[in-house]
Amino acid sequence: MAKDSFVLYGRQYSAIVDFTNEQKGMLLDALFEYVLTDELPKFNDKEVRVAFAFFKMQIDIDIEKYRDKCEKNKRIAQ
Repeated sequence: MAKDSFVLYGRQYSAIVDFTNEQKGMLLDALFEYVLTDELPKFNDKEVRVAFAFFKMQIDIDIEKYRDKCEKNKRIAQ
């Protein structure tokens, strides 16, 4: 991925509000791993794996929007 950042949305918190701090930490580490390496992390915790899938969908959408915007700006600059 060309982008090394991601956004967490407040509405996403409801998916993990009841997670333990350990699960929240595993999820955050997994999100960083995914964004920085473009590799899917492995999970031992089913709940974290399911939550990750929902967060990943939004990250992928946001990255695609970012790439589209970059391409549009390149065309404008030429």
